[in-house]
Amino acid sequence: MDPTASAHVQEIVRRQLKTVQPRPRNWYADTHAALRVDLLVPLSRCLQNPDTGDPFPIVVGLPGSPLERISQVLADSLNREDTLRTGTKIYKKVFQLDLLGVRGDADVPAEEQRIPNEVLIAALQKSTEESAILVLEHAQTLDAQDPVSIGMLAALRDVGEALVVAIYRQRSGESISPFGILSLAQPPEYKAEEVLSAESTVKETRKVIQERFAPKWSWADHSAFECDAFETAYALSPWLGTTRQHKGGLSAGAGGAGVLQESHGARFALPYFAIFLGRDVIAENTFGGASEFRERAAIAQVALQAMRLEARGKALEQRLRDVFNDLEADLNAIVANPEPRIVDSMRVFTRGHVACRLLGAGHYTFDPSLAAPDTAVTYEPDQSRNCSDFIGSRTRGS
Repeated sequence: MDPTASAHVQEIVRRQLKTVQPRPRNWYADTHAALRVDLLVPLSRCLQNPDTGDPFPIVVGLPGSPLERISQVLADSLNREDTLRTGTKIYKKVFQLDLLGVRGDADVPAEEQRIPNEVLIAALQKSTEESAILVLEHAQTLDAQDPVSIGMLAALRDVGEALVVAIYRQRSGESISPFGILSLAQPPEYKAEEVLSAESTVKETRKVIQERFAPKWSWADHSAFECDAFETAYALSPWLGTTRQHKGGLSAGAGGAGVLQESHGARFALPYFAIFLGRDVIAENTFGGASEFRERAAIAQVALQAMRLEARGKALEQRLRDVFNDLEADLNAIVANPEPRIVDSMRVFTRGHVACRLLGAGHYTFDPSLAAPDTAVTYEPDQSRNCSDFIGSRTRGS
């Protein structure tokens, strides 16, 4: 890092620039293999042609799509093999910088709006010096009309020898290219590099949970899920908006400065919509116990009734009838007995436990406007052909 950078800039870099540590067994290296390859190809091209102006990749996708774990995928991949090298320089590190965090951490008056730009330049320099890929989170929070963003965007138009990956989280239904929004103008002879992080299908999500996450939950958390545990969540996912705080764009505030906005009601896509649900169910049982599920179930029953009314007004009730009926029965079952069954020293959670977290935690709202009117309902509660007793049971111990 430039020793002439101000103490304030250096302190922000120390707080916001994170080193992504590889997971045990380089676990994420093969979790999203297609996206990993799509990223390593342009990164290799940038590495081999540092003077040609090849643009860095911007990964575009919905929150919840595989882009949620890009930093970890890269860290585990580089730790497993020397994928990126030029001459004697080998890239084995991944740094992560949250652009929204930089803006909030700087918290500077209008006359010092250069500070976020200086932080970004310092991070680019440090990643170059230490042969690290720099992953820039929340690129969607930059706006070419915002005074603070303008300097940061200028730095991104010429990243020098740094290897950079930017993460751009779209809102559901957004089709505008991030390059237009960010004004990341590239020389006309070079095409901007956009890498798509597509939402996983239900089938793909079942597969990644069964092959990657269910075994991990088994050996790390002594937990498992019944074969149909996520099916009602899959069926409802096109119409569920998250009320959790996700990082949104910028709008003009006092004095023309950008103020941070949060995207409430945006969809959280597959596969991490389901994966995070599973993680949260396990944590809820660990910290709250079975009684917590009974309390959540009572809240979820009220939410379900409201959901039925909303669906009725939007001509969705008939299409989701089986889903709603099963949810009602599942929640009644949890009220009667919230304890997960025990199989081979593992707690096995049901569709009802997942429903408690889905509808009873206040993190999701039913919004028919999030999906097209002709969106198909994917509901396959009979998963006996895919697993014998619980998800991952056929691959247990792998």
